[in-house]
Amino acid sequence: MNDLNSVLVEGRLTKEPNRGLTRSGKDFCLFTVANNSYYKPEGSEEWIQKTVFIDVSLFGRNAVNFDGVKGTHVRLVGVLTMDDMNKIRLLANHYEVKIRQIA
Repeated sequence: MNDLNSVLVEGRLTKEPNRGLTRSGKDFCLFTVANNSYYKPEGSEEWIQKTVFIDVSLFGRNAVNFDGVKGTHVRLVGVLTMDDMNKIRLLANHYEVKIRQIA
């Protein structure tokens, strides 16, 4: 029996995406997303920010069409994978680039 593995992540790109081709000629796009959360320790009046950095991989048409740049707010859906260096990465199969609206 397989465990379910579906993750939704929302955050901002920390730098410009790294694009290229795999050895087999498949397009890829690699980037890191920063996700902030806030909490207030018990007995404290101050909110503390905690930032988690998530490495993301896109392949194929998703990699070619991804138009995010540093600071872009994205929502990603995918599966967690572990690479040869035992690093956990999100293999995204769907993304949305959040458009910033000017008031």
